[in-house]
Formats: sequence, structure tokens, C-alpha cells
Amino acid sequence: GVRRLQSSVDRENNALDAWTDIQSRLSSIETSVASIRDGDALEAATVASSDESVLQATVIGSPPTGVYAVQVTALAAAQQVVSGAVGDGTELVGAGTAEISGGFTALGTSINTHTLTDGTYNLTVVSIDEDAQEAVVSFDGVTETVDTSSGSFSITGDSGGSITIDVTGTLATGTAGITIVEADATTTLSGLASSINATGGPVRAQLIDTGDGTSTPYRMVLTSAETGVDYAADIDLSALSLFSGGLTTLRAASDATVTMGGGGLSVTRSTNSISDLIDGVTIDLTGTTSGSDIEISIGADLDARVAAVTDVVDGISDVLSRLSAYTSYDVDASIGGPLVGSFTARTVSSELTQAMSTVVDSSSIVLLSQIGISLQSDGTYSIDDATLRESLADDPAGVERLLIGDPSVDDDGVLDVINNTVDGLLDEDGRIPTAQTTAEDTISALESQIATQEVRLVAVEDRYLRQFTALESLIGQLQSQSNYLSSLLGQQAH
Repeated sequence: GVRRLQSSVDRENNALDAWTDIQSRLSSIETSVASIRDGDALEAATVASSDESVLQATVIGSPPTGVYAVQVTALAAAQQVVSGAVGDGTELVGAGTAEISGGFTALGTSINTHTLTDGTYNLTVVSIDEDAQEAVVSFDGVTETVDTSSGSFSITGDSGGSITIDVTGTLATGTAGITIVEADATTTLSGLASSINATGGPVRAQLIDTGDGTSTPYRMVLTSAETGVDYAADIDLSALSLFSGGLTTLRAASDATVTMGGGGLSVTRSTNSISDLIDGVTIDLTGTTSGSDIEISIGADLDARVAAVTDVVDGISDVLSRLSAYTSYDVDASIGGPLVGSFTARTVSSELTQAMSTVVDSSSIVLLSQIGISLQSDGTYSIDDATLRESLADDPAGVERLLIGDPSVDDDGVLDVINNTVDGLLDEDGRIPTAQTTAEDTISALESQIATQEVRLVAVEDRYLRQFTALESLIGQLQSQSNYLSSLLGQQAH
């Protein structure tokens, strides 16, 4: 009855848990396969600098292997200016408007006029059409397409202020900023610095106590937010009486300069982090050389490439091992796994094994076994690390063709077949969701039967209870009659 049905529900729940586990592991295989098919795992590289005190290199893509000789002749620096000496941050700056802008040169532009009030505003050139006649520009919450053919354009922001920009060079995408600070008679030097820093404008302001022992030991230092000549800030504080003496340059903005090939090619960048000098590599400059070369060595990262392939194979083996355990039957204990006898489980194992056996005719290597990946007697796969490593080192193109085929001619590799197989198994109408739905439907049907059985049992119990109560009442009546008759017979005897 109910116990038998509940036992069946437990079995179906165990089967559902097993399929959910298999589904999760198959999804992990998809992720591992994608890192090779859609990523650059088979092109993983290592990079090293011969002098990391001057130059550090990091792989960010799939760089070509080789050795590159460079010299660092200059570092990029941010512009830095300083005010005259003041007593402290409570000094009043005087009523007036301070205007600071930066980054417009990098866009190939300059500010012509504006009607902006207190605040920081960013101008972003989002995109430029092929003929450089129009550009998509964003300013103060407004994005619009502007005509740049005349050499200038204007845009009005959400706050009502407008700005007119002259195109002074080759228009480029990027962001520039302008900060307007409207000081009054109560504005202090500290307040001015805070206003400059408040919204992340083109410069950073800092009050510094020089400790020079005088009555005016403080200076305000203004540093451009970005390095490079094109990001030098245009700072106009002349309307504020405290700065009547002007500003002094502590450090001029400068660009980084790197030469390649013994000085044969000189490259200038506005930042010390350069990612467009060597494909797939970022170099970070921290010092300069004195005429000697620094070697940047790029080689294949065999460890990472082996690990990527191993992840896929281990994932397949893991699923096959799980399916074997779920479909096993212990004869001595008379206990079977949650998927024992499942045709779907056997089919999933078969499809995965068949995918791993794919022959790729277009490659110099046609089978996984040639790169050290072999089917074992227990149905899982083993990896000969030495053979796989040697194959990746000696014939990386052949291994890549074996695994991911040749996309240019729509030629599938082993991983493409595996991916399609797993996708099919996990698809909405695939074997795994279908098996899960079947288990869920069976559980629902069994639970419905249990509910029906329980209703019937309650009805039977109620009927028996009523019958027992009636019988008990009858027995009571008969007992009463028996007592009466006994009493009556006793009286007649006397």
C-alpha cells in the first residue's frame, strides 16, 4: 500500500538527484570546452622581462612567441604645479571663478566657449563616423550626434550649460573633463581643494605642509589625473586673488618613450602601462634604461595548455564514472544504484564515448589517443601527461586542429563534437531534462496515489471506528439486559 508507494517515491527522488548531478557535471564540461573552443587556452603563453626593476610584462591575450629587445628612454609623468606659500588651509582664496580642464588635447579638441557653472563636466567622444564628418558625443547626461565637418560643434547638457568645442587635430574617442569652482568671499583654500577633488575632475588638489619653519609653510599642489603630454591640465586660477602670483610648474607632463630593435623604432605613449606594443602583452614601465636592451621573452605556457585539455578529459571521465556508479548493482547486497537498468544512462555514456572517439581527417593528428588520451577498461579516460605535453610542444597546430577543427572551412574537431553532444543532452528536449521530467512526473503520480490511498485509509478507519462504537454500544446493552435477567431470576428463586 502506502509504504510500497513511498518506497517508489524515494527511488524516483534518488534518480532525480542523480540526473541533476549529471546535468551539473555536463554543464562544467561545456565551460571547459568553451575555454578552448572560444577562448585562447591552447595559445596560453608565458612572458618574462630580463629586468623587472625597469619593465614588467603580463600576458593579456595570445602573443606570438619570441624575444623582443626594447629600451625605455623616458617615463610618462603627470603634470604637477604648485601655488605660492600660504599660512594654512583657512586662507581665503577670494571671490571668483576657477576653471580647470584636461584631456581635450588627447581628443584632438580644445574648448572655445562655454556657459557652465559650478561643477565638473565630462565630454566623451563615443564614436566617429568613417568620414570623420559626424561623431556621437556625450556631455552632462546628453548624448547626441554632432556635425564635425565645420571644425567645431556645440552641445548643451541636462543642467542647461553648453560648451562649444573646436576640432584642432584628428578627432579621437575618449573622455575629457572640465571643473568649474565658483568661490565667494568665504571660500578657504581647503574648501577650494575639496571642491576640485569632489567630483573626480582633471586634476587632484592637495595641501602640503613643507615644514620650512616660516609663517607660510603651506602649498597647494595640483596634479593631473592622468599622465602624458596630451593630458596636461589647463589650470586658470587667476580670478582668485590668493593666486595672483600664479602657479609654478613642479613637473611638466611627459610621455613614455620605448625604442625597439636597438633603437630602430621609437614608440611614444601617454601612459607607463602599454598594451599595444606587443600583441597580447601589457608592459608596465617603472624605470629607464641606460642604453642597454631589456629582453621580453614570450614562450608557450605548456602547463596551462595541458591543464585546459586535462579539464575537459577529466570532466568526461567524471561523468562516465558517475553514470557507472549510478547504474551499478551489488549482487551480494542486492542493492542497485538510482539509475540501475536505465536505458537513458547507457545512451548518455555511449554518446560521450563516441564523441571522444571522433576521427579528424583534416589534422596531422587524427585521434585523441595520439596525444596521450586513451579509453580505459573501466570506461573512463587516462592522460599520458608526457605524450600530451610533447604533442603540444612539437605540433601545436595539429593538436589545435584535432581539438577545434578549422573554423574557416567549418571543419569540426573533437571538442566541437563533444560540445554538440553535451548541448544535445542538456537541450530542453534532450535526454537529461527528459529523464528529469519523467522522474518528476512519476513522483507526482505516486504522491497522488499516496494521497488517494491515505484518504481511503481514513475512510476505512472512520468506518471501523463507527462499527466498533456501535458494537461496543450493543455489547453494553446486552450486558445491561444480562444483568437485569440475572437479577430477575434471583428474585424468583427466593
